[in-house]
Amino acid sequence: MTLEAKEYSVHNLDSKYGWLRLEGIYQQRPPYPRTDHSIYVRATLTSGANRRAKLRLALDNWAIVYLNGQQVAVLDHDEEFSAARIPISLKQGDNQLLIKTNNQMIRDRHLWAIHCAVE
Repeated sequence: MTLEAKEYSVHNLDSKYGWLRLEGIYQQRPPYPRTDHSIYVRATLTSGANRRAKLRLALDNWAIVYLNGQQVAVLDHDEEFSAARIPISLKQGDNQLLIKTNNQMIRDRHLWAIHCAVE
């Protein structure tokens, strides 16, 4: 993908249970995530009706969350992995979720994961 003349890698990841492990996206030694890179996670949320819901998001440890192009949350967990419940409004049909996340310099960087569910 090219944005403003800069090339970015795109990876299609499957999530059987709602979890994505992100530390393997960048291969490097030692084997833990780079703290100077962010990853964007994109998904489509389909709703049968217009409705209010909660987006439960658990992650290491920083994120900006967008729904249908609008910023809905900024998360910064100082104590590593944590979860948040974000109020959202889903429209009937497809809703585009975009999460920009970064695993900042923390004690245990061997795991970089994100989990997302609609309540």
